[in-house]
Amino acid sequence: MSEIASWTSCPQDILMEITSHLNLRDLVSFLSVCSAFKTLMDSRSLWIYLLERMERRRPLACPVGTTIQNLGIDKLREIAQRTGRLEANWNSRAPRILDTVKSTNWNLQQAEILHIIPGTNLAIIYSDTLNTPRITCCNLDDMESPVDLHVGSKIRAAHYDELDCHLMALAVGTGRRGEKYVRSLLVLRVKYGNETKPTIERIFHAPREDLGDDLFINKDAVGLITLHASHINIHAINFITEATSNIRISVGYPIDASPYLCSHMQGRALSIMVTHESEYDLFDFPTDEISFSTTHASQPGGERILEGDVIRTGRIDDRESCTGHLEIAIVNQCPLGLYTILRFEHRGRLATLFHFWPAGNQDALTTLRLEGTIHNELLLTISPSGAYVAFILDQNLRSSLYLITFATNPNKIYPHRLEVPDYVNLDDVYSIGIDERCGVIYLLTKDSTVITIPYA
Repeated sequence: MSEIASWTSCPQDILMEITSHLNLRDLVSFLSVCSAFKTLMDSRSLWIYLLERMERRRPLACPVGTTIQNLGIDKLREIAQRTGRLEANWNSRAPRILDTVKSTNWNLQQAEILHIIPGTNLAIIYSDTLNTPRITCCNLDDMESPVDLHVGSKIRAAHYDELDCHLMALAVGTGRRGEKYVRSLLVLRVKYGNETKPTIERIFHAPREDLGDDLFINKDAVGLITLHASHINIHAINFITEATSNIRISVGYPIDASPYLCSHMQGRALSIMVTHESEYDLFDFPTDEISFSTTHASQPGGERILEGDVIRTGRIDDRESCTGHLEIAIVNQCPLGLYTILRFEHRGRLATLFHFWPAGNQDALTTLRLEGTIHNELLLTISPSGAYVAFILDQNLRSSLYLITFATNPNKIYPHRLEVPDYVNLDDVYSIGIDERCGVIYLLTKDSTVITIPYA
């Protein structure tokens, strides 16, 4: 029997296993070896299997909530090819621009990109033109027919995406000069689809004097996280039924002087980061612990007390004790693990530090330190899955657009300096956004120009 004949007689499950170890380019080459293999190119099960494997590393090039098992073979191949092309480009040392860069002027001042709805060109924008704070949902390709809603002055925001719907929690303050300043917690819902114009509506509103130190949102609950003397308090509200739940997490040491508390919700897990002196602790809290039953409602004696387990500890400055001050602290998760981002000043020098722990191995810490500064949090954006971090870094008065990716086996944090058109002055950028599914970086300049840079 010839060598080719022996290969063509392989059972399909063995061929599927072989293809699982190939990237997209190698897969196409492999399936072109002979006509018997080419039949696999038309196998829906092969492409579904390939896309499911890709999705373990990064989101696919399709809208959130897409059920790939219901798609035809042509659409499956299109998603695989686009996902593979983007992954190859963004994992290269210097990712290149692969399509036409667009610039669009917009008539909004002091505008901030809050969120790019994944797999679409829809952006959630916060602006305060003429002292009228509002949230706008618009198509960044043409800026036509935006929809907006007046809100108070934004204090902080959190986001949750599902199929054809985006949920946003907003902590805001309202009140004109001479009036009482009122704080409120809002939940907004943006609905969109292929054939319909986006809509935006307020689905929950609760005046609250105490809006906590951070907030999170999932499909039916919004939560406020507050730092106290020796514990963390989570006040969760089901914004559909308005039932509430209070949870007190004891951490075992004084934290009232901590300069930062931040959190991140991914799936059903909530990660909380608390900094103290030159170190920080990370707590992992399963949101299944949040119960909205009457037993645990926010009534006298209804508060639950849990012990907080420190899952990871990191140093703010990995070289020497930190005698400067911390300016940005962020915790996030990606499909490959958990990471933190810290921007700090030490002895007059600014640096940005990344820590990464791969999933399932909390002791395998990987560190990346970049000299230079991210001037403010508007110049840093994290993709919804956490797989990509994009930011503008100022290094010795020279600004560059960076993309951070993560890898395992071996564990690595990769900094990629993105190609940017020569006519784009990064010092003029006010806010940035990222669409990880379409491979696009959006730059919003101080003069309200949106620059769309495609990398797929």
